[in-house]
Amino acid sequence: MITGKVFNSSRTWNLIRVKKDRVHWSKVVWFAQGVPRQAFITWLAMKDRLSTGRRMRQWGVEQGCELCGERDETREHLFFACPYSYTVWEALAKGLLGRGINPDWDWTVQHLSDYHLSYMEREEWKETSKPKNNCRANEEKSRKGCEDKDCVFEVYS
Repeated sequence: MITGKVFNSSRTWNLIRVKKDRVHWSKVVWFAQGVPRQAFITWLAMKDRLSTGRRMRQWGVEQGCELCGERDETREHLFFACPYSYTVWEALAKGLLGRGINPDWDWTVQHLSDYHLSYMEREEWKETSKPKNNCRANEEKSRKGCEDKDCVFEVYS
């Protein structure tokens, strides 16, 4: 305790960090159910900081695409231009987005952001509107309010 104030790590973090505007894709990368390792790799991809062939050449290392042999391996090539990875991405994205895909990085990120936000909002609604205390109230009871006094049904906005 210095000069009558208690140390607070949150306050200290807010004083030393550089604050920037939130990017539109942040919720696609960082969310509560996300796997940290996958979130970190996705964050690197969003920032175009993956160790692709193009970036490795800047460090004096020659590396091409391991999947198709293309010499100019970039983030865009890795996800969309490589025939192998595009086939995998197309199968995955059609199930995820429910429509055709576009091999443009910015288009894909925007559509994933839009889809993810609407999906997470629906999932959050489902989770927060569940009856508490394991109440097995059916849908009609939930609308009217559970008769059981030990059951509390709350919906958070």
